[in-house]
Amino acid sequence: MFSPVRPVQHQGKIGQEHIWLNGEKQESSSCCLAGTLLGSEIVRIRFLHTAYPEGLPFQLVDEKEGTLPYHSWIVSTGDEAWNASTSDTEALTALEPYLQGFAFSDNALRLTRPLTGDENFYGFGEHTGAMNKRGQALPLWNWDPDKGHGPQTGRMYTAIPFYVSISTTTGKTSALLVDHTGNVDMDMGKTHPAEIQITVQGDSLIVYFFAGPTPADVLRQYTDLTGRMPLPPRWALGHHQGRWSYFTEQEVREIAARFRERHHASKAFILFLLLIPALRSIRTISFINRGSNADTCVVKKVETSTSAPAGPMIAPLQIFPALMSACGGEISSRTFSSKASQAVGMI
Repeated sequence: MFSPVRPVQHQGKIGQEHIWLNGEKQESSSCCLAGTLLGSEIVRIRFLHTAYPEGLPFQLVDEKEGTLPYHSWIVSTGDEAWNASTSDTEALTALEPYLQGFAFSDNALRLTRPLTGDENFYGFGEHTGAMNKRGQALPLWNWDPDKGHGPQTGRMYTAIPFYVSISTTTGKTSALLVDHTGNVDMDMGKTHPAEIQITVQGDSLIVYFFAGPTPADVLRQYTDLTGRMPLPPRWALGHHQGRWSYFTEQEVREIAARFRERHHASKAFILFLLLIPALRSIRTISFINRGSNADTCVVKKVETSTSAPAGPMIAPLQIFPALMSACGGEISSRTFSSKASQAVGMI
């Protein structure tokens, strides 16, 4: 059973956060809301199941300059970096619409927002089915699904509690991010067709609202907050060929030759080594790079506690640390050109 929050008492500011209590006094308040304007395009609301925020600064996890009023694994821009030229009166007026819809139970927090008739929703990480997730309930929790998953598979490998809303009539775009590392349930109008319900387990629900109004604006605002990835190596942007693994070097080279003959560009062949029963007991692996090819390497020697596969195999260089970690073994020797090493960023 969820009880609604009524932010009845504005308590002033801690840093850049405006604080509202769910009660007339701090002693009678079981939870509070902390709202912040981050520039003119992003709003952050922290809903806390506690009488008052701690008021402690937390260093950014990537060790950049700046702090946050809570610990985050997602945000890479500190509160100090945003333009704070808005007056307190203007900030209170801008924040007020975002304070509605919060509720709490003994062990969970919830945000309910109205769902208009022309909204489509995209994002949420990796899911099967149609791209528009309106009318679906999405449990956001990283999961290795069973083989044979289809359109109704609820969870997939990568869950991201971020979605983009696009109006089918006007094209106006906005977005929402939940900064939470635990389980997040997003009901996009399945239970109640006119409502979005976002529920988290725990005692804090931290939500960022992005104003848009275009998809490009949302992307810029989101990456202003969370950071932008470095440009990957050129080969990583090309086609990577993979299937339920290849068993010999000769087989891979023959397929690669056919790709070249037919002018099908492919930058890497991927071996799903852990799917091959004979390779699940690998403990030591040695490999070399051949020529100037920075995309692949050749397994030179494989030692297992059972029979080893016949002949060396090819795989992207960066697969081996993860492979050996998963197998509980180690890479005994690595010799490859500096060009190859730099290409994959391993040394």
